Order: sequence, then C-alpha cells, then structure tokens
Amino acid sequence: MSTTAPEPAVSLGLEHYLFVVRRQWRVVVAAVVVGVVAGFVFLAIVPREYTATTIVNLNVITTDPFNPQRPASGLLDDATEADIAGSQVVAQIAADAAPSMTATEIRRGSSVELTSETTIARVSFTATDPAVAAEMAQAVATAYLQFRSQQAEERIDVTVENLSGRIDALNARLAEVNGVIAGDPDNGAAIAQATTERDQILIELEGLVSSRNSLQSVDTTGGTVLTAASENDLMEAPNQPLVIATGAAIGLVLGIVLAFVVNPFMTTLRNRKEIVRSTGRPVLARLRSASPSVPATGVDADALRVARERILAETRSGTARILVLDATHSGDVTAAVMDLGVVTAQSQRQTLVIAPEARQAQREVWRSALGVDLTQSPAGTVVSAQRVPGLSVYAAGAGIDADADSDVLVGRDVRRALQDATAGSICYLALTAEAHPASLLAALRESDAAVIVLRSGTSRTTDVRDFLSEAQNLDTPLLGSIVLPKLRGEKVPLVPRASETELPEFASSTSSFGDDGDDDDLEEGTDALSSPSSTTRKPPRRRATPRPAVDATSSSPGHEL
Repeated sequence: MSTTAPEPAVSLGLEHYLFVVRRQWRVVVAAVVVGVVAGFVFLAIVPREYTATTIVNLNVITTDPFNPQRPASGLLDDATEADIAGSQVVAQIAADAAPSMTATEIRRGSSVELTSETTIARVSFTATDPAVAAEMAQAVATAYLQFRSQQAEERIDVTVENLSGRIDALNARLAEVNGVIAGDPDNGAAIAQATTERDQILIELEGLVSSRNSLQSVDTTGGTVLTAASENDLMEAPNQPLVIATGAAIGLVLGIVLAFVVNPFMTTLRNRKEIVRSTGRPVLARLRSASPSVPATGVDADALRVARERILAETRSGTARILVLDATHSGDVTAAVMDLGVVTAQSQRQTLVIAPEARQAQREVWRSALGVDLTQSPAGTVVSAQRVPGLSVYAAGAGIDADADSDVLVGRDVRRALQDATAGSICYLALTAEAHPASLLAALRESDAAVIVLRSGTSRTTDVRDFLSEAQNLDTPLLGSIVLPKLRGEKVPLVPRASETELPEFASSTSSFGDDGDDDDLEEGTDALSSPSSTTRKPPRRRATPRPAVDATSSSPGHEL
C-alpha cells in the first residue's frame, strides 16, 4: 500500500543504535571473523622477525670523570652515539667477529637507542632467526664498545705524542739555559736573562707533564655490557596476539558501520522485538504453527483466546468493526483470521467474518471444519457456521472467485454488511497486504480498529510502516499484532487444512444477529473449548457512554528498522 503522508520524525538515541547492532549482529560477527581471518592471512604472508637487544652502559671518556658539576650523561650526544653505532665501521668490526653476515646486512638490521639522561644504550638487531638475532646483537654491541675504545685511545695517543714532543723541546732548551747560567759567572746580564727563561720553561714543563699524565691515566674503555642479548626476551614481529586483536577491532568497527548501511535494505521482521518496535503496539498472540488449522487447537487456540480477550477489552460495548490485515504473504488469507473469529464466537460474542480474498481451497476447509458452506449461498448473504454458534461468514460478492478484481474487495455489499451488523457484534474484515490500496483505504475507513497479522522472517517493515501511516491518517487505531512463526520448508501458497479435532454440529445455528445487541439467546455451552458445565454466563459490562475501541492518539507508528 502506498504511503501518502510524510513519515513521522524519529528520535535516534543510543537505544536505536544498540537495536540496529543487535538486529544486524550477523553482519557484525561476519565482519569480525573476516578481520580475524585477515589477521591470520597477514601473519601467514609476512615473514616473522625476531629482535634481540643487548643493554650496555657507555663509559664517558674524560680526564675528570668524577666532576660533580656535570653528569656523565651530559657529556654524551644521543644522535652522535646512534650514528656511530649504526656506522659502516662498527658494522665491519661486527662482521669480522661474526663472518656469517656482511657489514651491509649488519648495518641494515642493527639499531641503537639511548635512554634519555642516562648512559644506558640498547643495541638491537632484527633477523628472521632468533639465534642469529641474539648473536648479531651481541656482536654489534661489542663492536660498538670496541670502536669507542679504539677512537679514544687513538685520540689520546696523538695528544700524548704532541705533548711529549713539546716537553722534549723544552727540556733541550732548559739544558741550554742552564749551561749559560753555569758558563760565565761574571756576565750578570746574561745570567739574569737565562734565569728568567729557565723559570718560564719550568712552569710550562710542569703544565705539559701534568696534562700528559692526566691523558695517560684516562680510562679508554668503551663501556660495559650489562645484559647480554641471550639473557633478554626476544621481541617478535608481527606480534600475533596484537595482529589478531587489531584485525578483530577493525572488523568490529567495519561491521558496525556495515550494520547501519545494510539495515535499511533488510526490511524483514525476524522476531517479536522487531515486530513490537515496528508496530509500536503489543503482540496480541504468538502462534506455534506456521500453517494453523481451522479451528486452532492446543497452544495456538490458547494464544488466540488471549488475543480475543485483549480485543474485547478494547471493544466492550457497541458493534466493533475490526480490519485484520494479513501481511504474511502466504498467497491466501491466513487461517488465523477465521480461528480468531471462532474463538471470539466461542466467548458468546456474536461474530461476523468477511474475507473477500479467500480462495476456494480455504472456503472448502471452512465448509468441512466449521460447517460454513459458501458454495451453496448466493453472494451478499450471511452464512452461519453449523458447528460454531454465534459465528457467521459473509459471502462477499467480490471474493467468490479467486480471480476477482481486487479494486472491489470492499464494495457496496461489504460496506452494507458492516453497517447492518448486529449491534454488539464483532466484525472481522480480513484483507491481505497484496490487496489494492483503494480497498485497504476503504477497509480502514469502515473499521473502528485494526489488527495486523505478521509472519516472522516473511513480513516486512514496509508493510507495517505503510499500513500504520494510512491508519493514522484515517484515525483507525492499531490494537496490536498476531504473529505466526517463520516458514521452514513450506511452499507458498500454503495448503489450508482442517483441524483433526472435529467440532460437533449443532441442530440449530444462528443465521442472523438480534437487534438488541445482546447475546443471551445463544445456546448453553456454545464455547466448544469451554467446560460443558457452564450453563449461565455473566452479562457483559456496559458503559453509559460507549467506550471507543482505542484512543487513536495511543497508536503511533513504530520506529523504522
């Protein structure tokens, strides 16, 4: 049925998002599984690498290592030390010590990280073999410390050599000056000059000797290995738990996004919660049988009795005309419509069922199970059920033939039957969702309330949304829904079937309803499923002012799924 009115604004809160995620949980789970599988594929494709780390303490090479005014870490430059450790020279020293790899390969796999404000350095090496990674990390660390020591020794040796040369030159000049002083005691001026020069030489010699001694006492050790690579834990890359968790997290996020993308296109109502959310009204009855029999038996009959009482609670006085929309897409009017009429009549409330779209197979079931023979009755007449007192079926003219034009399903004869119904009776007008929109609108206009029959896994949110929109426009409240279970292997259209429990046939039946709206003239024991000892019935409650079927404002379209 087409929607002519604009859809009501829907507030989307946290509950809506949780509902969509729960409704599309298969999409979310599938996305998470895909993410986990992608993580395993990534682990299978990407080669696994191991990183071993050797921790060393760098020795600060200085002539005053215990100077409290400047910490040892302040004498180290992190960038310089990192470049030295990753240099080709250090890699070549490591390659000479471990000839299994070339200097270039060692340089590519090694790295050095200095801890801030300390003299601790972490020398790491990455390889596909954990043993090789540990060996090469140790070799690079040793080569790095060795290179630092060699560099310090070379610099000190050069400086000491320069100082020694200067000291030797000063000693030679000092000898010459001493000779002048001792050679001519009468030459006072020469002796005074020589004495002054000697004092200057001695002062300079003292400083040079002190510097040389300090340099020769410098510790040129490059550093100390604190923890060998073999004693540290290996780091694996890629990290399997992390990759799997990341894949699952990405899949979860994508799954939630996909859930909101596909949700508008998946309009099938799957369960009771979705039906209640879509209709905005309670479920009147949930049947167990996907293809109910006529009349209903067992738990299905009990469920329909609950629906009957809920409907009667909203229609306590006056004639109630209720549209029953069959949105099960079963190819025919579902048997639940006639079963609802049966249990309503069994409550000693006169009941009229109008089903213009009922096919011949369904009518044959009514004849054999209820004693309603529409084939022998002319169109436009009320046929009483021989086996259910109080139940009548209207032989609608438009529905006699299965190929009848759906444009006249609710024609003049049906409207007259609804208007002429006995006061106080319940009239069920059954139409399918496939009926022409004009017929559905006419049925809504002629009805006081509506009930929708839905099937889990078959009925769609669009069926409910369009019906609610038109019902609201015509101020026809929706009382609730009757839910049938999902079809499992059954073919559409369903084959109607009569109940194996045959109802007794009464000698007389009600062919027309009284004018006073009372049903005290019904025979005792008319409820075929009630106790036979019930000989009297409590009169129905009456109100001074007839109560409407339901407040039209209380029926609001449900949220779109």
